[in-house]
Amino acid sequence: MFVLLTAFTLASMVLAVHLTDVQQVRGHIVLVTDKSAGTLPYNSKEFDIVISAVKPPVSALVEKKYDAYVTIGKDGDYQIETLRSDDYKNMVYTMLCNPDATLKDPKNTRGIGSNMIGFMMMFLLLEVFCQSVCFCR
Repeated sequence: MFVLLTAFTLASMVLAVHLTDVQQVRGHIVLVTDKSAGTLPYNSKEFDIVISAVKPPVSALVEKKYDAYVTIGKDGDYQIETLRSDDYKNMVYTMLCNPDATLKDPKNTRGIGSNMIGFMMMFLLLEVFCQSVCFCR
């Protein structure tokens, strides 16, 4: 039993460290333009960008299928439509102007310690549940 508990603890720590290092996508964006996708230089590792010729309905924003719609005006400026905050809109605009820029997240991201405590608490609660089921029989 002690070996199993130690193995679960070590596995949860390794998994927490791995998940902290994995890059999270910050949003799904629709770029509405009539140009072909090959001519547009938009490539971001932090945003999932879909290029579409027609603007999706606003219900896709409400359903959180997409986080923002970006249209390119005649003079080359960006119109960003989103239901999220102005900070998010500014983050999307910064990414569009400079895809290599480091973006600051308006919310504090969870660190390695928070993930470790969360995973260890999950296994602790699972162990307590299993022991309570075993003692009830």
